[in-house]
Amino acid sequence: MPPRLALSREEEAAMAKRLAESGVKSTDLLIGLNPGSTYGGAKRWLPERFAETADRLAGQFNATVLIVGARGEEALAQAIAEQIRARTVVLSGKTSVRELMAAVKRCAVFVTNDTGPMHVAAAFGVPVVAVFGPTDWRTTAPFGTDHALVRQPVDCSPCLLRECPIDHRCMTRVTVDEVCQAAIKQLSGSSGLSRLSGSNQTNQINQTNVLRGVTIFLDRDGTTNRDTGYIKSVDELQIFPGAVEAVARLKQAGARVVMITNQSGVGRGLFSIETLGAVHARLRAVFEAGGAPFDGLYYCPHHPDDGCACRKPGTVMVERAVADLGLDLSRAYVVGDQRRDIDLARRIGAKGILMTTGPTSTQALEEMRQEGAAPDYVANDLGQAVTWLFGDAGQQADRVPGQTSLQFEK
Repeated sequence: MPPRLALSREEEAAMAKRLAESGVKSTDLLIGLNPGSTYGGAKRWLPERFAETADRLAGQFNATVLIVGARGEEALAQAIAEQIRARTVVLSGKTSVRELMAAVKRCAVFVTNDTGPMHVAAAFGVPVVAVFGPTDWRTTAPFGTDHALVRQPVDCSPCLLRECPIDHRCMTRVTVDEVCQAAIKQLSGSSGLSRLSGSNQTNQINQTNVLRGVTIFLDRDGTTNRDTGYIKSVDELQIFPGAVEAVARLKQAGARVVMITNQSGVGRGLFSIETLGAVHARLRAVFEAGGAPFDGLYYCPHHPDDGCACRKPGTVMVERAVADLGLDLSRAYVVGDQRRDIDLARRIGAKGILMTTGPTSTQALEEMRQEGAAPDYVANDLGQAVTWLFGDAGQQADRVPGQTSLQFEK
């Protein structure tokens, strides 16, 4: 028989009241985080990755993040909370054992290291995503087969050491994408669904229509793939980790995603139109295989000195996409790593998200801030940009939509 725990109605009601005082309603979805570990730091996954995981999940499922932990872990929890843009409640070091049980039971999914609260969640039937590193998953994994264990098979694990004497590779090699994918699968499964109710369940788990009517114009080099100067062959294309998954989230939510890219290497004679076509064919194939097909891909092949109207921040590529695809610019975003991407956003009345993944993005950001023309959001990677976009688009959806015709800034 699997282990089971029980709480009194009074204990559950007391926790519900405590959460309500922090603005958490009974129908709200809670993403549980347990980033600490009492017996040594080697068992701890990286705090910034816990934060990014929580941010992505909260953005996609319109959820609140609940951080729990033992006494002495308050600073760790607070540091993680400060990196999360979604509403976050911190209970680390502020609960008795039974209060911790009540908090964990309230979660729709529990993302954790290999610790005692992991087993508490499993005993309550809460879907668990457990990150394992130095400990032996074969002996300390949560009971049952419905939980997700995320680990990297390195030669030195399991070592059972409290502190890593080398480079902590068993934990540093576990990525945010891996943990997020495991959590999304857990939330979408029967045990995750059963923890939600009514239409809230449909709206939060079925993301099909969340971004319907939203258009994202996506830059290429420095945004979806590494900017190496000029990509002169298919072999030079290096897609950023997590980029495909980020675009897939947009597509699954009903957004239209269009790539628009300046490719002056053609005009400069560095590569041919045929080579550019081969690079784009590979790019499309990789994203399509990951469930993230582009609705359109437009490029400007001209030299900067040609004075064409299609080179960003010119609006011709956007105009063509609108005409070809019937796009609505009333809820549009431009995502890119250059000043011209943000300038384009302003010209078409869209919101601009600046990626800091390009070689000149930091300089561009500083210049824009000095001029009082900062982007609407600054993201460290595409996944972070998409998480913010989910939240911002959700707020816009409550407003009356604008006109659907082109209204370019003169």
